[in-house]
Amino acid sequence: MEENLNDNDNKLLAYCFNRRRHLSDIAAHIKIDVKNVSTRIERLKKSGLIEVSKMGNKKFIRTIDGDKTKEYFIELLKQLNERGGDMKQGDFLSLIPFSFDNPDDQDKFSAPMKLMYVHPKLVERHIKITEEGKRFLKDNSK
Repeated sequence: MEENLNDNDNKLLAYCFNRRRHLSDIAAHIKIDVKNVSTRIERLKKSGLIEVSKMGNKKFIRTIDGDKTKEYFIELLKQLNERGGDMKQGDFLSLIPFSFDNPDDQDKFSAPMKLMYVHPKLVERHIKITEEGKRFLKDNSK
């Protein structure tokens, strides 16, 4: 699919790299109609190049490789390990500050939730780092 990308597709991908952008912002940046942006987004989404997320009734777009969840996993596990490997859930959730109003903070919010409920082998439910979590941290830290 990448060989079929035109100049506007490349501009859209560059503008949405590592940052969530609203449809109207993309249209203004590329200087094309919002409807045309929507068509491009659907095509790029089917190609696996971008992801679309919603906050309320607004759609935000970013490149697939913009997901920083793993980086936040590492940061959370480092901080948890530095604090003795055990803490209350509320304290764990506040280790990486985020804002619900900022679309760029979605990965910051989802990382601790995913660690607690999707990857329970990395942390225990009462937020205690496991041996597997320590290995993950060691294997993925620089």
